[in-house]
Amino acid sequence: MVLPRLQAAGIDCIAFPDDGAAKRFKTSFPDFALITCGKTRDGDDRRVVIQEGSAEGRHVCIVDDLVQTGGTLHEAGKALVEDGALSVSCFVAHGVFPNEAWRRFAKGGDRGGLFRKFWVTNSCISVTRELPTDDCFEVRSDSASLSLSFSASQCLPISISLLGADAGLPSRWGNRTIAGA
Repeated sequence: MVLPRLQAAGIDCIAFPDDGAAKRFKTSFPDFALITCGKTRDGDDRRVVIQEGSAEGRHVCIVDDLVQTGGTLHEAGKALVEDGALSVSCFVAHGVFPNEAWRRFAKGGDRGGLFRKFWVTNSCISVTRELPTDDCFEVRSDSASLSLSFSASQCLPISISLLGADAGLPSRWGNRTIAGA
């Protein structure tokens, strides 16, 4: 279950990287302060800014349905830190990470150190199997009522939840034990 995990980790604020994520998921977090970010463009430069809410003095978790290169999550995390967040983590249902993009968030990567925790579900098995266990990544097998589903050829399409029960997926994939299973 992700909500108790977030609370146990001291998370007191949920941020959404864009309006779409906020519209889809904000009602699932009634006990958390909420922040909505948005992308702005200046020519070829993309920047994420806080549109609503404040991160000052908060332990924030960015919630989204999927991550590919992680550029939007990284920019949102930077905006939250600039706004005074004490820590930033993220929860993403589908860690697609093409071309091993996750390495940028791992220790030694150019985006490493920004996120205290980077939770993903085991929906993209070929990717989550490769994530280091001694880093910021934690693979979850949570599911139930908040659907963050996305179908991609390399991912197992599932619906996950931030509210509830076990997805009924195996607790082991290959030699990788899934946290929370």
